[in-house]
Amino acid sequence: MLKGSNLLAVIDKLYVKNRMDFRYELPELEALGKQAAVVMINETIVRGFYFVRQLIRQYQKTKDLRAIDWEEVIPFNNRTILRMMTVSEATFALTDTADAALRSAVASAGDGVLFAANFLSRVNYVGWGRLAISVYKEVSMSEKEAALLRERRRLIEEVGEKNMEAILAYRERMEELVDEYLAEDLQAFLSGFEDMEAGIASGDSNLVIHGNVTIQTGLGREIQFETQEEFDDLMLSDEALKL
Repeated sequence: MLKGSNLLAVIDKLYVKNRMDFRYELPELEALGKQAAVVMINETIVRGFYFVRQLIRQYQKTKDLRAIDWEEVIPFNNRTILRMMTVSEATFALTDTADAALRSAVASAGDGVLFAANFLSRVNYVGWGRLAISVYKEVSMSEKEAALLRERRRLIEEVGEKNMEAILAYRERMEELVDEYLAEDLQAFLSGFEDMEAGIASGDSNLVIHGNVTIQTGLGREIQFETQEEFDDLMLSDEALKL
C-alpha cells in the first residue's frame, strides 16, 4: 500500500503529465479577440450612424423630444438596420479577405503552401460568422414578409372575387330592369301610335288624344287632358299648354 507522501507524489506526476497547455491556444484566442474587436467597432459605427440620423429626422418631424418615436430611432430589431448591417458586414468581410489575400501573396513570394497558410491565418473568421448570421436573419425576415404578402394578396383576391360576383349580379339585375322598362315603354309607344293612327284615320279626336296620353304617360310626363272636352276646357282657360 502506498503511503500518504508517495500517493501525493503520484497524483502530482499525473497532473503535470496530463494538464492542459494553453501556450499554443493563447495566440489564436488573442487573434480571434482582435478580429472580434474590429467587427464590433464596425457594427458600433453603423448602428451609431443610424441612431444619429433617425434621431435628427424624428426631431425635425416632431420638434419635441417627448414626441419622438424611439422605436424608429433605436438601432435594433427593424428591417432597415438589419439591411444596413448586412451590407456593411459584407463589405467589411470582402475587403478584409481581399487584404488578407494581397498580404499573403506578397509574403509567400509565389509559394502556394505558404500563401494558403498565411491567408488562413489572416482571414477574419469572426466577420464572416457575423455576416452569415445577418444573412440568415435577412433571409428569414424576407420569407416572413413574402408569406405576409402572399396572404394579403390571397385576401385581396378573395374579396375582389366576392365583389366582382356582387357587381356582376347587380349588373345583370340592372340589365333586366332596363330591358323590362324599355319593353314597357316600347309597348306604350306602339300602342299610343296605333291609337293615334286609328283616330286620325277615323276622325276620332278622343282616340288621338288617348294615344297621346299613352305616350306621355310612358315618358313620365304630367297629363293635362285626356279627352276632347278636357282639351277644349284647357284652351278656354288661362292655364298654359305644356308640350
